[in-house]
This record gives sequence, structure tokens and C-alpha cells, in this order.
Amino acid sequence: AGDEKKARESLDRAAKIDSADPSFWNRLGKLYASIVFKPDTEPKSEDLARVNQIFKKAAEHAGEDAAILKDVADYYAASRQIKEAIPLYIKVLELQPDDAGARERLATGFMLTNQRDKAVEMLEEIIKLHPEKYQSYDLLAQLLEDNARTLDRANQKERAKAEFAKAVANYEQSLLINPGRATTTLRLAELLIGAVRDS
Repeated sequence: AGDEKKARESLDRAAKIDSADPSFWNRLGKLYASIVFKPDTEPKSEDLARVNQIFKKAAEHAGEDAAILKDVADYYAASRQIKEAIPLYIKVLELQPDDAGARERLATGFMLTNQRDKAVEMLEEIIKLHPEKYQSYDLLAQLLEDNARTLDRANQKERAKAEFAKAVANYEQSLLINPGRATTTLRLAELLIGAVRDS
């Protein structure tokens, strides 16, 4: 009904309940987050800490409930708390090794925290499990291209050339699966003209 003050009061009362049900804390966290996170505004630090505390309880009581752990990890990732999200995604993958969504989010988390080697490793695993998904090839190609440019700047020309070639192969694979992607086509063309010099 748009009465944020009363909603907060209700949620604060709910947060005082002594419950070991992870679904309760998960739902409470989502409700609280829907009030705290508004488009185009940063949440107050005390509000963020409050929501974190609720989701932390959900994770503590989740045990081996992969769905709850994934929800909590998604919350941390969405609120740009990547370091908190990564260990939860790892736990989700221990419980559900075939969860491609968690694997992709983990790879993205590694990328955002500059753990590039782990991100490459994770994306290669995703491709082995789901070779039909073009997104993984795209992400991997971007990472390899970034690595190659870093090597090139460091004057390691041979290693850079090898990384550029791998990036090209992944962009090409992505376009084989989904040929209509203009951005990928342009990236590939830029790479072929510039770094790889294969006009």
C-alpha cells in the first residue's frame, strides 16, 4: 500500500522472532531488500547491514539447502558484495555440481574480484558441461582478450598472440551457436583486424 514506515516496523518485529527456518529468513531478507534497495539511490549503510544480517541468518540455517544458499549468494551479488557471494556459490556448486547458473555467477564474481585465472577455469568447466550456451564462450573470449592485452602491454608478445588466438576461437564458437549477435561479430572483427592481423 506504499506505507514504508509501517512495513519497516512489521519487518523489524519479524526480525526479532527466534526461528531456525531458513525460508523464513530468506523471505524476510527479500522483503527487507525490496524496501531498502531503490532504483538510482544507494542504500544507507545501516539498512545494508540490517539486510545482510537477515540473509546471514538464512545462510546459517540453510544447511545443505542449495536453493536458499543460491538466493543469499544472489542477494550479495546483486548488492555488489561479491566477496560474500563467492563462497556461497562455491558451496552451491558442491551441493549441485550441474548448476550452470551458479557456475556463471561464480565466474562473473571471480572476474569482478580480478581472480581472472579462476574465472577462466570456471568458464571452461561451464563450456564442458553446457557446450550449447553461447554466453559462456562470449565471457571467456572477453576474459582471454583482456589477458592478451595485459600480456601485450607487458611485452610478452608470444603469450599475448596465443591468448588472442584463443579469444578469436571462442568468439567464433559463440557466433556458430548464435549467429545474430552484432556485438560479438564486431568484437571478433576488431580482434582479427587489430591484434591478430588477419584481415
